[in-house]
Amino acid sequence: MTTGLLVPDREWEAALADPFLRAHEIGVRMLEIGPRLSPLSIRDQMFRAAVAVDRAREHRLISKEAPILIVGGGAAGGAGAARALRHGIDVYLVESNPGLFYRQSQCSTRWVSPTQYDWPVPHAAEHVYPSPSLAHKRSIELAWKADFGEGLARQWRSALRAWEIKPDAGKLRVLTSTVFEGGLLHQTTRGVRIQAQINPKAAQDAEFPSFSLVLFAMGLGDEKCTMDGHGSSAFWEEDSFDHEGLGLASKPRVLISGGGDGALQDYIRLVTGKKSALEVYENFEIPESDRLELERAITWAEDHWQRSDVWSTKRWDCDLLRDLHRAYENEIEKLPKDFWVGLSERVKLRVPGEMDLVMFHSCDHFGRCYALNHFVALALHKLLKVKGVDTIRGHRRIHRVEGDGCSGKTCAGRDHQVRSVFSDCDNRGGMDSEFLDEGAFQVLVLRNGIEPPSTLGNAHGTPIRQMLPTHNPWEIKSLP
Repeated sequence: MTTGLLVPDREWEAALADPFLRAHEIGVRMLEIGPRLSPLSIRDQMFRAAVAVDRAREHRLISKEAPILIVGGGAAGGAGAARALRHGIDVYLVESNPGLFYRQSQCSTRWVSPTQYDWPVPHAAEHVYPSPSLAHKRSIELAWKADFGEGLARQWRSALRAWEIKPDAGKLRVLTSTVFEGGLLHQTTRGVRIQAQINPKAAQDAEFPSFSLVLFAMGLGDEKCTMDGHGSSAFWEEDSFDHEGLGLASKPRVLISGGGDGALQDYIRLVTGKKSALEVYENFEIPESDRLELERAITWAEDHWQRSDVWSTKRWDCDLLRDLHRAYENEIEKLPKDFWVGLSERVKLRVPGEMDLVMFHSCDHFGRCYALNHFVALALHKLLKVKGVDTIRGHRRIHRVEGDGCSGKTCAGRDHQVRSVFSDCDNRGGMDSEFLDEGAFQVLVLRNGIEPPSTLGNAHGTPIRQMLPTHNPWEIKSLP
């Protein structure tokens, strides 16, 4: 962002006394709610967008006379746009893909719930946002219920349209297949404004207005799901996980790489054939007294870890995550012997019957992940191990993948020769470590993290960790 300001923007400086705006600032009149922030579920992104709009309006950074530019037309951008429309504020919504909520709209195989990952809290099974159990319902413009990706996109489009046509709403202009390239800060008689530069700029946009705020809601970035020219579908792409034998002619050998939420979700789906971790957990049928004790212990362990993680650094992250992982293992060991009897029938395991499967993760603990995924994955791992099948292996990182005529999703069904190497959080391992020949795999599921977009403005290079309320506790209030 270039600047033509002759004097400081006092209005912006005063607004930064607000801790929410300060935490999300990446430049003068620029807020970002994306890749450098944690936690960042779909619901968290929508929460941040709505609160950012509310706080910007509270400090008179945006108004009916001062429109907002939102860059990113996913769930967060849509939530921010709907909030601004509700306030009567005009919105320009810029999206690089051909349509709004594009990633979800292209996927019919990924099921998402707004509440299941709040487990072990009581409302985890409600699958509706905002939660109907709240004594006082806070207003959510893009309210939604659990669904597969394409269903989520339909819900959000419908809700956004409903706000767009309300009589007192602001005006919404959506520019798809359009990229924000930068802008010029300049002073006008109405204060500091931003003249945006976008590409392509259609001829009818000759009167493209200036904005008093830019909100970046561009998501996490591009997923790392290929290696050595071989790979798998991305998290929000169609997959064949629900098909018997993954739709292949012969029983496949499957490799999952990663220890974060994406890898754990896919592990649970592949092992059980269920669409969600909560569905699997409910099929565990843990006796009530044992379940309550388990959930109390998990709540305490997660609370302790999250409070520590907010102030941690990379140096200490491994120790904190290891302690958390051991807490889960300890709770699984405490489950009564009767729990394991008949569990494989209640869950209906697909491994090793339909496929052979192994998951590599790079240390002796998982990465940052939801409590539900953490517990269910480890419980399934123990169940399979009792049956003589070792499916989760720590301290393993893929070193090399070899195969012929293979690229991206077309890899499924072809042999991939895989070599691994010892790994841990300090990135030890490599040329001085022993390489292991893992044999041939017909299906790769690579969940090796996200490549974030290039740093915007003055954004910090390291992630900002925060704790967010489960629900937005602030009312929308009329300004005096």
